Amino acid sequence: MLVGIILGIVWFVVFLVGHASLFHLREVRRRSLNIVVSFSGALIACVVSSVAAVTNGSFPMAGFGGVVIMLSLFVLYMPFYYTIATSLSVQTLIEIQREHQMPLDQLKAAFVSKCLLQRRLEAMVLSGLLQRHGSSFRLTRKGRLVARLSRCVKLLWRLGPGG
Repeated sequence: MLVGIILGIVWFVVFLVGHASLFHLREVRRRSLNIVVSFSGALIACVVSSVAAVTNGSFPMAGFGGVVIMLSLFVLYMPFYYTIATSLSVQTLIEIQREHQMPLDQLKAAFVSKCLLQRRLEAMVLSGLLQRHGSSFRLTRKGRLVARLSRCVKLLWRLGPGG
């Protein structure tokens, strides 16, 4: 079991380094797909290396331990990644830090703009949540599922409109 846990941690670190390297060195269009494919490859490598590393017949527990560790780390990592990647609050903080201070008018120009809205819509189209129909947008099947689940969670947490 300990071998699997160690291999799970090692392969998750390999996934992190690969993820950071890929996204830093190349322009990645379909980010979610690339993350899933990269993680799946690391998960398979973890299972295969568990088979190779365990010789005393305890592979099922070693493999299971590695998979559980990797999935747990992935579940912890993805909200962090998406907060950094998509949060307007984080982007606002970065811009204010870069400029040292920003007047409200400048913040409005940077974050309440048609350009920002267009980029957000394009990101949702690329991730498969929206489809373009002329000058309007429609939810895809995946988008409807995300919207329903998000709405349920917002109602449960009493977040109200906008977050």
